[in-house]
Amino acid sequence: MDAYAPKDLLVVTTGSQGEPRAALNLASYGGSHTLKLSKEDVLLYSAKVIPGNETRVMKMMNRLTDLGPKIIMGKDSGLHTSGHAYREELEEVLRIVKPQHFL
Repeated sequence: MDAYAPKDLLVVTTGSQGEPRAALNLASYGGSHTLKLSKEDVLLYSAKVIPGNETRVMKMMNRLTDLGPKIIMGKDSGLHTSGHAYREELEEVLRIVKPQHFL
């Protein structure tokens, strides 16, 4: 990631439920070696909080807010939040973003 300017990166990461060892949660503590968030970043949180994870997720989101990225979340923001993307949505992302790699 260091080879690219931050404005040229789109990072899709684990951790929407605040899992202890997931990249997003580690980044919220400043503990990720590769994912560092700042005021210049935009975080698209396109997930629903699974019942039972509310406290853990909100604590993570509060830490992320303190780091300063703009956080966009929820269907009202036009984000898909049903869990896994549908085939057509993935095809649209690939067509728009044209990534070098996609898993």
